[in-house]
Amino acid sequence: MKIRNLIFFSVFFLSIFLSTLIINKYDKYEISSDEKINHQIIKADVLRFWKEAHDIKSEYENGKSFTELGNWYFSSFLPSKTIAIYYTLISEDLFVEETKDNELIVKSQNKKIGFIYIQIIIFFCSIFYFYSVLREKIGNSAFFVFIFLLIEPTIHQFNYSFHSESIFFSITILLLSQLIRNSNHSLNEFPFSYSDLIS
Repeated sequence: MKIRNLIFFSVFFLSIFLSTLIINKYDKYEISSDEKINHQIIKADVLRFWKEAHDIKSEYENGKSFTELGNWYFSSFLPSKTIAIYYTLISEDLFVEETKDNELIVKSQNKKIGFIYIQIIIFFCSIFYFYSVLREKIGNSAFFVFIFLLIEPTIHQFNYSFHSESIFFSITILLLSQLIRNSNHSLNEFPFSYSDLIS
């Protein structure tokens, strides 16, 4: 087995292992200083995505048309959509009940880990595709880009969370791959010279 494949699969299974540990450890509730029940992972911006996903899922189950799902978005719209699709497909609820303050309580142990696995798989597929495209353009130098993307820790921290960055980053890599693949020149042969830049 090539060193590339060994590194790829080692980091992939390490990611699966670490994400499983993280979700299993923190998919539970805590009591905050203001005595409110909070989920340890689903809070702050992620909680807002979760609530939007809950609304989208409820609207879909109540027969609303696909084009009418969701509300106006003033920030990331991808996380709530993907979370809603995932929980609709597996027929699980995102919340269990409301408190006396009409606050929704995030449901724990509702297969959140499956969503994380999907993010990780999409990310690793996008990296491998990017590497194969880049290798055609720059040769063996693509290996260093491949290794950097595989082991860079701040990228992986988003793969283990429910923020928007993971799937968005994977889609960006796929789009960049297509741009590079469809380009007519080698990346080693820039269409302009240094003097063109400074003139």
